[in-house]
Amino acid sequence: MNYFDSLLVNETLLTETLGKEPVYCATYSDAFIISVNLKELSDEKEVREILERLHQSLSTQKLFADVQMGVIGISDSKLKLEALFDKKKVSIADNKDFSGLSNSVKYPGLSVYFNMKSEMPLQHSFFGVNLKPDKIVLNGVKNEDNTEYKANMNGSTFASTDFIKNIPLLCNAFDLYAIDPSENYFEGTIGSWWQTVNDSALFDAKRQFYNSLNGMAANVVMPSGKNAFVVGVNDVNLIKEILPFMCDTVGNTDGIFALRENGLNFSGSTFPKQKIGELSFLQIFEDRIVLSENANDALIFRNAAANSSSILNNERFRIYAAKNFNIEFHLLSYRSVNSCSREQLPFREFIRDKDREYLKNAGHYSMLACKSKSKINFRVSINYLQENVSDEPNVLWTMNTDSLIRSKSYSFRNHITKEQEILVQAGDELHLLSATGKIIWKKKLNETVQSEIFTVDVFNNGKLQLLFNSRNYLHLIDRNGNYVPPYPVKLPARATNKLCVFDYENKNDLRLMIACADKKIYNYTVRGEKNEGFKPLSLKANVELPIAYCKVGLSDYLITADVEGQLYAFSRKGEGRIDFRNKLTAPAASFTVLTGNTLANTKVVYYDEQEHVINRISLSDVKEISEIKRAEGKQVFSFYDTDRNTLPDLITGSKERINIFELNGSASPAIDLPMELSPSDVRSYSIGPNTYISFYSQENATTLVYHMETGVFKKFASTEILQICELFNDGKAYALIANKNELKCVKL
Repeated sequence: MNYFDSLLVNETLLTETLGKEPVYCATYSDAFIISVNLKELSDEKEVREILERLHQSLSTQKLFADVQMGVIGISDSKLKLEALFDKKKVSIADNKDFSGLSNSVKYPGLSVYFNMKSEMPLQHSFFGVNLKPDKIVLNGVKNEDNTEYKANMNGSTFASTDFIKNIPLLCNAFDLYAIDPSENYFEGTIGSWWQTVNDSALFDAKRQFYNSLNGMAANVVMPSGKNAFVVGVNDVNLIKEILPFMCDTVGNTDGIFALRENGLNFSGSTFPKQKIGELSFLQIFEDRIVLSENANDALIFRNAAANSSSILNNERFRIYAAKNFNIEFHLLSYRSVNSCSREQLPFREFIRDKDREYLKNAGHYSMLACKSKSKINFRVSINYLQENVSDEPNVLWTMNTDSLIRSKSYSFRNHITKEQEILVQAGDELHLLSATGKIIWKKKLNETVQSEIFTVDVFNNGKLQLLFNSRNYLHLIDRNGNYVPPYPVKLPARATNKLCVFDYENKNDLRLMIACADKKIYNYTVRGEKNEGFKPLSLKANVELPIAYCKVGLSDYLITADVEGQLYAFSRKGEGRIDFRNKLTAPAASFTVLTGNTLANTKVVYYDEQEHVINRISLSDVKEISEIKRAEGKQVFSFYDTDRNTLPDLITGSKERINIFELNGSASPAIDLPMELSPSDVRSYSIGPNTYISFYSQENATTLVYHMETGVFKKFASTEILQICELFNDGKAYALIANKNELKCVKL
């Protein structure tokens, strides 16, 4: 396109000759053709001379050009160009679909005939293209053909989008369409599954099922990648009457029913045209039933209904829907493009893996189709800029505990289901939850969890356990809530820092390091035994900071500092390696280690919040200082690589703002808080392309979450430090927020 632009600018005669004549372009799997009609046949000689003069320039672009019969043709294929002027070749103008559609409707500007198959389906369709700064809109028409639609294109249309409220906030892709509620629409079904139900009920339960439907349905793609099917019903009592015959069990505490497992397929026997997976679970709501492939997806619908957590709670989606879903339709397909997997993308057969980069800023995609007088009218819209709005907090589920929550939440992956699970302590009980907030088990624990919770594979068999420490014990619990012997392991004295776990050679040969009140650092194996090859390191004062590990050359260094600022660097065996003269000049709340290839460029970095300076002490015992110019009052801080350049940054939080500094002291623009808060904790999280900073105030029982990419703050009532994680393996961020005895999951 750049080449043709420059060509027209430099060749004024060519521009004048073409004037405002329409340009025709045809693309093939291996080539393209561009053609333009001359205004006057007498101009052909001059144009031929221009093309001959431009021959070398066109060849450089690997293009061929010719003019015949008053038509200019340009192509990247010599054979295609020859075919353009071959009168014996069949023209697309002779195609009945093309000629009928192009003559019956006119679109201003760019119009396209799509002469190939597509999954949507848009084959043999004619549409106009409307390019806007924030989106592309296709308005088109096609003849009715043998295309199979999920929707009943001969039935009633959707006059309202109210049914969308039944789609959970978590979901990024769905199809909404009209179905024929009568059994006639499903007469081609293989009714074997229903035959066993009818035999049990002693009446036609299948017919009663279809008679309850109201013609509205939605196929929803869940975070698990599985499908769920939402069907509108006129009379839920008709479903309740046949429910005992449809299910293996009458019900359970969640109101989720398991469909009969009789070796036959419910989906194929009931909704054959929908091409959905094997539906196994059923739920009944006031005006709809929800069918899902697994129990976890069913629970997402249950939580969404309980918390009124619909996709309509997302303001970005709501604004888009109001602008684009304002016509009647038989079929509506929607995708949040930059949140979808490749399998969920529209037109994915045309998208190569390397093209995904161009979709990272794409927002919404939708297609609406409606049949009228043997024609299928459709509108396709692709929005590629996110709207500048701030979503209100979106609660996916809420879990209440019997006692106050005493810890932040920890998320980890279940080695069996591959789904995320959550561990939180309330009172003297540990709670293990599913990603949907369902309690899996509780375990009594008399002491508070003190460290991070590590997932370890003690037996090298792929099964994971939970490892952590409390004030006086090391704990190792399997995913069923049982201790792995010989745990719990009593510590020689009260723990003064948090458990640190190292795998020096990445061979799952774990070493557990912990400092105790007897002024010693101990080393345990993951089997709960003291490491015989490690001599407990004697300390001058208690150690409250974590222990860091780095490797410089061929030597290992374990590094920490005590409450008096004395630095320690010791070997795997507990032998002191460096006798530091420099100390931490203030009781540091945390530190980080920059690993280099020599002792001189490997540095312990900490922040002196009283003097407002960043200190760097090398392992060769040389100290460097960088002054922070934004000196403020009471602060909290942490180290995190916010700009993802592999080097940690210093994040500080005061009552009025958040600051981010490089370790040399250079500052990023300050982030002003929307309200004054007493600082207790500041930390950062990266989820996919997004970075979040959380600012917690224990005094105000409030947490602010700042999204760095959009500059938007969200405020939450909280009594513990929140956790931000990718809870549903969908590339999206979710916050786990504890407020007194309530734990909420919120989509950020």
